[in-house]
Amino acid sequence: MKCTISYVIHIQIYTNERIPKLKSGLSVINDLSHLEPYIKGKTYGDLSAISREYGRTPLSPATIRKRLTILRAAAEYAYKVHQIGDRADIGRMVLPTVRNGRQVYLDRRTVIKIARHVSRPWRGVVLVAFYSGLRLGEIFSAKHRNGAFEIR
Repeated sequence: MKCTISYVIHIQIYTNERIPKLKSGLSVINDLSHLEPYIKGKTYGDLSAISREYGRTPLSPATIRKRLTILRAAAEYAYKVHQIGDRADIGRMVLPTVRNGRQVYLDRRTVIKIARHVSRPWRGVVLVAFYSGLRLGEIFSAKHRNGAFEIR
C-alpha cells in the first residue's frame, strides 16, 4: 500500500534536522537539489523507481551513486527517527556499481627510459621514488645526517 506523502517530506526532515550536524552539509543540500525533479510527485514505494530513473542520467556512476546514497540516508533517517516510510522500499533502491581501478604500475625498463629523458637532478628523484616507493613529498622532506638520509 502506497502512502500519499511524498519523498519531499524526507528531504525536508533530513535538511532541517540532520544536515546542520554534518560538515559537508552544503554539499549534501546541493546534491539533493539535483534529485528534486526526480522526486517531485513521487510517493512512498517509488524510491526504487526514482533510483532506476536517475540511474539512466548521463552522469558518471560515482556521482549517481553518491546522490542516491544521500537520498537513501534521508529516507532511512525519516524511517528510523520519525517512523515515516517503508524500510523495504529503501532496500530496493538500485545503486550503480562504481569502478575506480586506476592503478598502473611501471616496470623497471619504463622507469629507466623516463630517467634518461629528465634532467640530471630529477633523474635521482625518479629512481629513488621507483626503487624505494617513497612519495615526492617524502623524498624532498628527507634530511641528510651522518652520511645517511633521515625520513620522517
